[in-house]
Amino acid sequence: METQGSSYFSRKQIWTLFLISLVPVHLWTILMLFRDYSWVVEDFSLDIYLGYVGYALVTAFVESLIAAVALLLAGLLISKKWPESKRIVLHGVVLLSVSLWAAGNQIFFLLLEEPPVWFSWFMLRVPYHQTLVYYSLVGMVVASVGLPVFLVLRFQKVENALVQLFDRLTVLAVFYLGLDLLGFLFVAYRLIKGDL
Repeated sequence: METQGSSYFSRKQIWTLFLISLVPVHLWTILMLFRDYSWVVEDFSLDIYLGYVGYALVTAFVESLIAAVALLLAGLLISKKWPESKRIVLHGVVLLSVSLWAAGNQIFFLLLEEPPVWFSWFMLRVPYHQTLVYYSLVGMVVASVGLPVFLVLRFQKVENALVQLFDRLTVLAVFYLGLDLLGFLFVAYRLIKGDL
């Protein structure tokens, strides 16, 4: 059994939550960097693209810090009586669920497509659609965040699998921290050189 200190969060828990918060933000940033590579290099030089990458990684690092602070604040709602591993898993599950919604929100924009026909039909045909759509979307978000939390609380196997997943993700996050360091160095080089 894990011992609880006098503070709500241990250093290990804060570090693990920070590393978990790095993964979705950096994964999305790297996907966007690969997506933008062709048109940036086609119109500009490789040096400008590397500057673009550096600034994107610095921005992703700052966004990850904000996500980690939000996670820690939201973590105050989780019982301190639970073991640290369960609290980390609950934090991580909520973060990944919200991250999937944030990424899904941008899919139509990235694909340069309109929303599905059924969604447009629903918006136009249903009476009092604004309220119904609002409650439906809020219900979907709450269910998609609440279901994984319920599974973690109810089934030990789910919690164990997620602990292993988050252990692997923290290794990936350390790699992202290395990329962030390179991004910081490149941005500092460009600032010293005078190329903003």
